Amino acid sequence: MLQQRHLFLACAALAAAVAFGSGCGEDDGGSTAAPPTSGTVVVTPGPTTLDISWTLRGPGGFNESGAGARTFAWQSLGNYTLTGTPVAGWVRPSPSTVTQKLEAGGRVEFTGLYRENLPSTIVIDVEPDDAAATWVLNGPDGYRHPGSGDLTLEGLDSGVYTLTWGDRSGYWLPVANPQTNEVFGGATTFTGAYRQDLPAPAGFRFVPDGVFTMGSPEDEWGRPVDETEHQVLLTGGIFVARSEVTRSAYLTQLNWAYHQNHCGIEVVVDDDVVVYHVRDNLDGSSTELLTLSATSLIFAADADSFQLPPGDVANYPIGGVNWYGAAAYCDWRNLRLGLPRAYDHATWTLAAGSHLATAGYRLPTEAEWEYLCRAGSAMAFTNGPLLNPECVDPNLDLVGWSCMPVAMRVEQKLPSAWGLFDMHGNLAEWCQDVSAPYADGDATDPPVHGRRIAAHRPWRQLHEFGPRVPQRPPHRPGPRRGGRRRRPAAGAQRDRRLTRRRSDER
Repeated sequence: MLQQRHLFLACAALAAAVAFGSGCGEDDGGSTAAPPTSGTVVVTPGPTTLDISWTLRGPGGFNESGAGARTFAWQSLGNYTLTGTPVAGWVRPSPSTVTQKLEAGGRVEFTGLYRENLPSTIVIDVEPDDAAATWVLNGPDGYRHPGSGDLTLEGLDSGVYTLTWGDRSGYWLPVANPQTNEVFGGATTFTGAYRQDLPAPAGFRFVPDGVFTMGSPEDEWGRPVDETEHQVLLTGGIFVARSEVTRSAYLTQLNWAYHQNHCGIEVVVDDDVVVYHVRDNLDGSSTELLTLSATSLIFAADADSFQLPPGDVANYPIGGVNWYGAAAYCDWRNLRLGLPRAYDHATWTLAAGSHLATAGYRLPTEAEWEYLCRAGSAMAFTNGPLLNPECVDPNLDLVGWSCMPVAMRVEQKLPSAWGLFDMHGNLAEWCQDVSAPYADGDATDPPVHGRRIAAHRPWRQLHEFGPRVPQRPPHRPGPRRGGRRRRPAAGAQRDRRLTRRRSDER
């Protein structure tokens, strides 16, 4: 929340009067009301039928012990801390000590509901069943229980319990880690779903299948009206590039494809400026994939190839690539590795008929991209909520470049929990999908069809929409987008493909 700060002028000689709303006047006879320098603190524990004692501490050595509801007027400004005392047979609010700041003329209220301590049961369920999965359960009044595998704990005190799952070799940690639940009578289950990790080639991460909430809550800043929240199940694990495709990576495939006659270069001189149009040569297509001028800072060209321009530019994300150029890049990699092409270049549809049946590299679907971007988070960013609707957001600053007016080198910010970089910003990234309203209700492996979209907005549109998840603006397949490639992890051929891909990455 933005805080307004006001500057007030007061006469030092009348400082005592300021506390009562007096002001300092000049010779013109006018007067100015002085700001309040006190506020009100209210303590209202519950239930009111229970004799609840507490201790309240504040500025200037303020220390008051009492019971039940109390109101303290004309209190000095600053931080106040209330600690509720234990009551036999009841569970204190969590946390039992709370601090609030009293502002000028303001009011702070300490509320806290004590709940009856009912005998409770906690069930710890590890999936798949394996005693090698360790965990630690922490609860009220210093309760701590380390363990492993499945376990049922009975006769526990009511309260707030937190379970932290331990690392397990060869498996991903459960998405929700740690898990916190309020336990008040009955049985509460903590489920830890460990999913097997798979070795990935250099530059890639394996991401297992899973369920997530696609869309955004209605009260999230910058949310378009069509981002209705709904559950989506993705049934296949995937390998995904850990960062956006770099200029160096795209250049390698572009030069290979050119020498294999998979693409051609049309040179046009316009007002003494040389412009290179890279066009597709597969399936009779001549679709433009990439446009570069001789003054471009992306690639330089000579008679038979492209090169990187001088400077430290190899690890910047490739820009200026339209959707077809991103799709063609996937197929150049497929052809180079002997994998089936993902796309029919005459129609630019998936050659296998669906994204699930596509064996090689392809662009991620919109649902896959949001799943990857969230990395288990249900908030605006993969690492937390949106705290400031302007550029200076502490959570965004850790993981994204969306406020920077230029492309930045990849992998300079922190990765997500799934090891993916720059999902919240550098360049926007092409997806396979159309821009279309979300389907009503829950969905499993949402299909792809029609017009393509860019997955998140670039820096230019930050102040209008923000770089939050999911951000799904419609775009025709024009220039100025980057890319991130994806391929499935499925079937008995997985090891063979990984081996071949590793040799390609060297």
